Amino acid sequence: MADNNTQMEELKKKILTLKDGMKITQIVASRVMKNREGGDVFVSLTANYDGELSLRDSKIASHLLALEVQTQALEQSVAAGITPPFKLDAAKKALMTNFTKLIVDTKGEE
Repeated sequence: MADNNTQMEELKKKILTLKDGMKITQIVASRVMKNREGGDVFVSLTANYDGELSLRDSKIASHLLALEVQTQALEQSVAAGITPPFKLDAAKKALMTNFTKLIVDTKGEE
């Protein structure tokens, strides 16, 4: 049992070392919205950071980029008639609330 615990501790240390050493330079976020009639909207954005981001900071950047992608896809789906216009404001507010929570939770991972 002690051998197994030692191996687990070594694995945890290795994971932390790898996570701390990971540097992210590019983030991609995509969203597809479809309707039953076969129409769809596809939005994909790629962000390059001038330098390197830690894994934690890349999570925050990913959430920010994903929020933008989700919002654009939603707006375009309304324009394309896939999503009813009356749902736009509430959906955008929900996106902002949900992504803000993700960002705040990620900041707490220090």
